[in-house]
Amino acid sequence: MAMNKFTQAYDKLRAEVVTDAKYEKDWQKFLKTEISPLLAADGPNSAHAAGLDKLREKLAENNRGAFASFFLGSGVEKTIVEAASNDSSKAKLADRCAAIKMLKHFYRAEKTGAQSVWILATPKAYSKWVFDEISGAEKDIKAKLKSEKEVYTENNRKTMCTALHQAKASCQFAASKLGKPDDTTTATFKKWFDDGNTTDAVMKAKMATMGTGFTKIAAMLGSTKLVLSDEPTDRTSGGWKDWGFVYSTERMNVVYIQNAFLKASSNSGKLWQCVLTLVHEVSHREIKTDDNRYDDGSSADVAGIGLKPDSTFTFAKATNNADSWAYFCVDLKGMLSANDRKKALAGKM
Repeated sequence: MAMNKFTQAYDKLRAEVVTDAKYEKDWQKFLKTEISPLLAADGPNSAHAAGLDKLREKLAENNRGAFASFFLGSGVEKTIVEAASNDSSKAKLADRCAAIKMLKHFYRAEKTGAQSVWILATPKAYSKWVFDEISGAEKDIKAKLKSEKEVYTENNRKTMCTALHQAKASCQFAASKLGKPDDTTTATFKKWFDDGNTTDAVMKAKMATMGTGFTKIAAMLGSTKLVLSDEPTDRTSGGWKDWGFVYSTERMNVVYIQNAFLKASSNSGKLWQCVLTLVHEVSHREIKTDDNRYDDGSSADVAGIGLKPDSTFTFAKATNNADSWAYFCVDLKGMLSANDRKKALAGKM
């Protein structure tokens, strides 16, 4: 069955590097020393993150060493095939090449305090996960290994990290304010959740509950094992135009980042929308929120209507709605303009 999640690819990567490793002798030693400790069962181990840069450096150095053959058509693909070659295990050459290729495009993009941000930037040319993409005879393997242009640029990766840190800070702020709500917090809460038929006592109790929820979201956003990843099968089947998504039951903590997110992240004035996306998506995983209404009016129940609570978009629905959680969070933090607030409530974003 074809892969569609980072966790599946990561588990296969561990199998090829940690469990079944049968690479060229020098590479076998390198992978055992530098990469195996990185690939912990529950996600990448930040104490061994340097192994990824060392792998890229080793590939580059090996490729420079083979420079004389460059004009005969060899490049990084030849280096990877040589690293993965083992006469006693030829049948799994493609999987070993795919493992090295995945590692080449996997980054510890940033380390801030105890947190490490991990990003998988798949080659743009790939329409499937690397272990599905790389297969066949050696010439077919090499053709796939030549693809180098990544779906996320270095600048993309930097702004993804910036948005992540702002999302975490916004959730921590929301949790703090909801624990002891002042007038501003209460007024902002009512804008996004009060349907006009809910008592102050009920709202006060819900603010406390949601404060705990934002603490959970912030914890995932600050995880040392959170991965921001491409999902090539979704990207090449129509989903690339969107912002991002999660699989709520995926074992590892992964947020899949799409093109609308990248476009907004290139404009500092729209970075708040990236923050919004991360809070929205992680609320699905940590709080089990639904998508009852959206900010653009593409709601499941009443088309053309936004996030303003009313008799159909009740307090219960709003407080279980991912977009409502996210907008409340960025609004409370002061990231939302009055005009954007008005548009989101009306479904005109």
